[in-house]
Amino acid sequence: MADYTKTVNGGTGTMLIRDTGGWVEFHITAGNGSAFDYDMGWAWYANGTSGGGTFRYEAGMGWRHLGSVYVGSSQNVTFHKNDSGSIGLGGATDFTVWIQRSTVPPAPTPVAFSLITHETVRTQFSSNGDGGSGVLEWQLAFGTNGGSQTGSGNSLYGSNGTNNLTGLKPGQYYAAWARGRNANGWGAWSSGRSFYTLGGVLVRVNGVWKNSVPYVRVGGIWVPAEPYVRVNGVWKTTRV
Repeated sequence: MADYTKTVNGGTGTMLIRDTGGWVEFHITAGNGSAFDYDMGWAWYANGTSGGGTFRYEAGMGWRHLGSVYVGSSQNVTFHKNDSGSIGLGGATDFTVWIQRSTVPPAPTPVAFSLITHETVRTQFSSNGDGGSGVLEWQLAFGTNGGSQTGSGNSLYGSNGTNNLTGLKPGQYYAAWARGRNANGWGAWSSGRSFYTLGGVLVRVNGVWKNSVPYVRVGGIWVPAEPYVRVNGVWKTTRV
């Protein structure tokens, strides 16, 4: 709960906006014990609508609760009162407060792929905000199912924004998404992205065909090679 106060214009009274975390309440009190008003107009403005009316204030009444409105999203809320003609309750006053409401985190950036080999890849994504409440964890959905984050063929991984994935299949299609969770729950998944690992070749081992990862020596260092085939006069990468 949070309270926000403002001294009324030209008077000694106080206006109060109280945020309970859902409902926002409007209160007023006079600045002296003899103040009174029998038909004072007031209003609130929030959620693109307004409300209010008139109220009676008698000497010595103290804090008077005028009304409430439910505020479910972050926005400005305004409390207005008319001129009272009394020093204790003051003149016409507008009191505006920003009410903060946290939500689930927005979807992070789409997953980017780098250091792609026949059997490994690095995935990276970045936050687009925390929804007004700190992110508790990030999650990566990754696998061979491009139609569903949690579908068959995909796995979920904890993440700090970067994951180094191993044990992949050469020439295989993979897709990935990311999302975050705060105290309000899981946010939306990022847009999906996909890639292919480098293609391999097949070798027969004990009568069974298995993927073989070719390497070439470049500058004295052995690195994974990507085989190409010539199709209708055009060289294309192989997909095993």
